Amino acid sequence: VKTPGVVVFEDLHWADSASREFAAHLADLAESAPFLLVLIYRPRRSEPSWEIRERVERDHPHLHTSIELSPLPAEQGRNLIRELLNMDGLTEEVRFTILERSDGNPYFLEEVIRTMIDAGIVERDGDQWITVGDPNSVAIPDNLRALLTTRLDALDDFHKSVGQAAAVFGREFRYEEVAAIHGGIGDLDAALVELRRRDMVREVSRVPRREYRFKHALVRETAYEGLLKKRRIQLHAAAARFLTTSQPERIEDIADHYLDARLPDEALPFLVTAAERALKAYVLPEARTRVDKALELVHDDTPSDLVKRALETSGKIYEALFEMPEAVAVYEELIAEGDKRGDLAMRVSGMNKRSFIRGALFGEAEDALRELAEAEQLAEDQSIDEGLVEACVTNCYIRSAFADFDQVEHYMKKVAGLGAELGLVEPRLFGMAHHSNTLVYLTRFDEGLEMAEKTVAMAEEHGQLKYQAEMLTFAIPVCHLRNGDVESALAALERGMEIALQIGDRVSETFAAVMQGKIALNRGHFDEAVASYTRAMTAAEATATPYVIALGQCTAGTCFRRIGGDLIDRALALHEQTLETMEMPTGKVHGAWMWTEIGHCSLQTGNRERAESLFRLAIEEQTAPMWLLRPAALSGLVEVAITNGDAEAAAEHFAAFKDYVTSRKMLDFYIDVELLGARLAALQGDSDKALTDLARTEAITSRQGLRRLLLDVHFLQLDIHTNRGDEAGAVAARQAATAVGEEILGETRNEDLRAAFRSELTSRLG
Repeated sequence: VKTPGVVVFEDLHWADSASREFAAHLADLAESAPFLLVLIYRPRRSEPSWEIRERVERDHPHLHTSIELSPLPAEQGRNLIRELLNMDGLTEEVRFTILERSDGNPYFLEEVIRTMIDAGIVERDGDQWITVGDPNSVAIPDNLRALLTTRLDALDDFHKSVGQAAAVFGREFRYEEVAAIHGGIGDLDAALVELRRRDMVREVSRVPRREYRFKHALVRETAYEGLLKKRRIQLHAAAARFLTTSQPERIEDIADHYLDARLPDEALPFLVTAAERALKAYVLPEARTRVDKALELVHDDTPSDLVKRALETSGKIYEALFEMPEAVAVYEELIAEGDKRGDLAMRVSGMNKRSFIRGALFGEAEDALRELAEAEQLAEDQSIDEGLVEACVTNCYIRSAFADFDQVEHYMKKVAGLGAELGLVEPRLFGMAHHSNTLVYLTRFDEGLEMAEKTVAMAEEHGQLKYQAEMLTFAIPVCHLRNGDVESALAALERGMEIALQIGDRVSETFAAVMQGKIALNRGHFDEAVASYTRAMTAAEATATPYVIALGQCTAGTCFRRIGGDLIDRALALHEQTLETMEMPTGKVHGAWMWTEIGHCSLQTGNRERAESLFRLAIEEQTAPMWLLRPAALSGLVEVAITNGDAEAAAEHFAAFKDYVTSRKMLDFYIDVELLGARLAALQGDSDKALTDLARTEAITSRQGLRRLLLDVHFLQLDIHTNRGDEAGAVAARQAATAVGEEILGETRNEDLRAAFRSELTSRLG
């Protein structure tokens, strides 16, 4: 959303799950997009629309305003009746009956007038209604539905049957649909005119097709419920057949019509396709409803391909919801069903999918790879192409977790080749995305960025949102940051975050929030940084995946450490939680990332021995980001040596750090090179060189708006000037640091953050 606007959902209580999910997604976007979201629904806690209200009140209480439209009070109801029913001869007794039975509902009052119009009691004369019959002769039903039934029953049989046939299609319908299924003898156009004249149906459009809409959902419901069961079944069957030939893309509608026509075998393939489509769009409640219904209808004679697709979809839904034990149970059922039916493709599919969860998420890599080898061999022997591709893909995922990049590259090439050979989009996208991530992990950034951008382009072409989100929240922004292009990184992250929120991809949301938080932190935007890291923790927890949860906890702790003051205690607590989380299956997948972050925190709080052991663990332990995070670990060893006063060790580690960073042109670490070089020079007694290096770093950080890093520069300048007895230099450095600190404080709204940072500033300035 780029320009201000208003989005209105009317009658949300009648909306399908996809529409409700879309409304909830828009509510999340309202935090940053310039639009007003209006949700109109009945205030009933038992209806699905109420869940959206609860979600909005929980997640966005500062944006949400609730306006409850209560029934009209008695006095206002009487005034409305007086205005609407200002006709001669209407007794007070009838007025009272109308008021009592309307229960304060203006729509009931409107329908009373329509009933009188239908009965010929009142007629329009210019802009007024006049009485031409006895208004007291109209029986006032007890409730609105009964009133609508009375109005429908007042139609002649043909006109009523047309309205009922139209109701089979829902609140909105097309002329050709009613014409195709009605089958009666009569003037369809005249019937629709009559329904419009009585204000039961309204015309929506004439071009390119004639479309109509029931005035109110209750009118449609009343017409539909008036159908005899046999006639209703006939109409639904006719509607399903018509849509299958004329509008085959309306999969969900066709499935529903076949179900309502009591034709389960005909409904089954459409249910499975509808579930697959909902899963692809990440409308998970809709996908679950569809696939569960499909599985209810499966029997021994159901085609194996349909059973396979239904079970695969069911398992993938559980995976998307991060309900992994349930997913494993479904895949074991898939294996058993394959054995029962003698369908090896089903067996291979189940083995592949179960292996992925066991190896990538349950920490059972050895057993998972053994099962995968069996699945891969079976797929090759039996020419099960789809199963072979999936076995290779799963190998890539599992082996990446412990940095077995030789085998990862082998399987990536195999996947890409099979995908191109078979014309399969999903495997090709997976191979490209995984190749891009691997290149980034190996610090081959230019190649990684090129592959990531190709992946996004192909994913856009084929409507694959998942791979767009993945590339835009990790590989692409990491490469832009390495190139020193922060704005391009932010643009990619913003776009990736939007897609992640749209499809419910909490992993990509976590990565995006972590990187957005880091950028905000370096710029001294503490409120924004804490909000991003908090979002990362929330999203990570929702994944129920230990290595993602650990990432959220750890980086949030680093944020609090960098703000300082009494927030250091929160940082330490979060880092201890991180280490506990990493002991869970898959918790160490991104171990190098976590160990370097916690190592720097340990160093800041005086635990040099622990810090050094964590930095060495990050360098030596085989984890996916070990090469990408090596500069952070090497810089940590430099700091440990400097803190220990060991100039020789510091120089050795610094040389390795600088060589690693400069040889790979990792511009995002160049400021760290300058800062550590200055600290090393000061340790070696060359304070002039240190101050010269810092002057250059000061200019870079100031120009780029990296105020938190600029503060580190001023703090180090202050220390050097103080140690060499340069009072004037120390005063200048203290004033510069104070100015930057006060600027940050002036923009920080959260009082706790302000207090903590002011305490840190005071402590560092002396």
